[in-house]
Amino acid sequence: MPEDPLSHWPEGLLSSGRPPQLVRPLPGGLSNASYLIEADGSLWVLRINSPIPMPGIDRDREARILKHAVAAGLAPEVLCCAPDSGVLITRYIDGRHWRPHELGAGSRQDRLLELIQSVSRLSAEPPALDYRALGREYLARMRGDTALMQRKLADLDVLLEEMSPQSSSLTLTHHDPTPENIIEADGRLFLLDWEYAAPGPAGLDPAVLVREWRLTPEIVASACGQDPATLRQSLALYDLLCDMWRLLMRGGQAAR
Repeated sequence: MPEDPLSHWPEGLLSSGRPPQLVRPLPGGLSNASYLIEADGSLWVLRINSPIPMPGIDRDREARILKHAVAAGLAPEVLCCAPDSGVLITRYIDGRHWRPHELGAGSRQDRLLELIQSVSRLSAEPPALDYRALGREYLARMRGDTALMQRKLADLDVLLEEMSPQSSSLTLTHHDPTPENIIEADGRLFLLDWEYAAPGPAGLDPAVLVREWRLTPEIVASACGQDPATLRQSLALYDLLCDMWRLLMRGGQAAR
């Protein structure tokens, strides 16, 4: 935790005359630290980026995508986005995270599917997420035995070569629409944590709905306009990326 997170608050931002107040630290990702801040009578999330981001993160791309996402009502209001100074300030959403077992077959499921389709309709700001480069960065950061990661990287190369043109057709992809990153407030759904958002295979976010939200592939394929074979390839890609991420987090110590 920085000695004084508020030292990162841009001077002159909001004008009530009362200085911003630190409420509490928030659970943060590996590539940043986040804090709940009260300023000008409202609550905000101050994210301070790590000077060495995790692989796959492009802060300039994130800033461009956030403009589109906020305008479409898919992301919280952005008060300040300054990639050069490593600061992002967004409105705090005081809401409730849905859980997979609460979806059922009714309106919540439909709203979740529509949310993911709305993301795919946003402008696909480049650059696309390069999964091969991502895997190589994972490998470079490994400690200890890297043999399993090397095999996963080889599997990734084969899978990407085999993916059909439909599977590799790019749309704006959030890459992490998990229950932790979707929140409901005032009757609206918001997606949080857009730092990995980038052009990606059209079936990848739908694949997350199958794996993390436990929706059936048939329902997701139909709602998202995905060919079942294309969705299967996206599921294989998502599973492989998750395997590689878990290996990275475990430092290469996974049993072979």
